Amino acid sequence: DKQYRDSVLDSFKWAEKVRAGTTLGEIDREISLYELSQMTRAAPAKVLGINSMFGGLKTGMNGNVAIYDINPDNMPKGLDLENKLAKCAYLFKDGVKCVENGVVLDAQPVGKETFWVDCQVPENKQVMHDVNEKFLKYYSVKLDNYDVIDEYAPNQHVIKIGEA
Repeated sequence: DKQYRDSVLDSFKWAEKVRAGTTLGEIDREISLYELSQMTRAAPAKVLGINSMFGGLKTGMNGNVAIYDINPDNMPKGLDLENKLAKCAYLFKDGVKCVENGVVLDAQPVGKETFWVDCQVPENKQVMHDVNEKFLKYYSVKLDNYDVIDEYAPNQHVIKIGEA
């Protein structure tokens, strides 16, 4: 809430400089839990192009759900809300309960997944030459050692960006 945000801003050693250099002190709007969930779950999934798998609760989507001990009819304020959001009451990953009452369980999700970006841009030979030179000069391994072979990442989700 605004009152809590202002008290945190005022607690900074250089509060006046922070206020002068940002618009944080001018923000009057407070967001709802729904808006917070959109900003922290659905929007990032959409931006990354994985919103068909994550960021929602539709049939066929990945079963990752975090449940917080918050009553929307009696919302905590300030530090109380921050503390509640810092630790979920329950967490289900791939449909498996991994956290209960804030305690991490020994449960293992069904399968680990690897997300990686396949950047479709033309390779710049001069840049690659410079990178290889830096690796030869400063590293004990070659650039080729950083490749990950498919058997080490069996459940891959490729995010393609760049030229079509």
